[in-house]
Amino acid sequence: IDHPLAALGKIKDNHDSYGIILIDVTMEGMDGYTLGSEIRRFERDEHLDKLHLVSLSGNSGTEHTRKCRQAGFDYILHKPVERQRIVDLVQLLFSSNHIAPQLSN
Repeated sequence: IDHPLAALGKIKDNHDSYGIILIDVTMEGMDGYTLGSEIRRFERDEHLDKLHLVSLSGNSGTEHTRKCRQAGFDYILHKPVERQRIVDLVQLLFSSNHIAPQLSN
């Protein structure tokens, strides 16, 4: 999806169709921190189960981690990210015995 507002609309319309959302924190129109916060607000307001939110970013450090936590992200992946790393995370999240640490790098 090309624009964060379009992504938010699709998530609101079909929340139960998603399990994991990968969000680049640097986007035009709305940054990923704001998009993550808006998704979490929608879930709270509608009493929905939380989706797994994953931040994709070239940023690192304590300020970035703080912003991700504040926005409601569960995991952070730093760019460049290898495809296998994403595959491994998705498999972990959807395994039957999933217990993963929050905001893993």
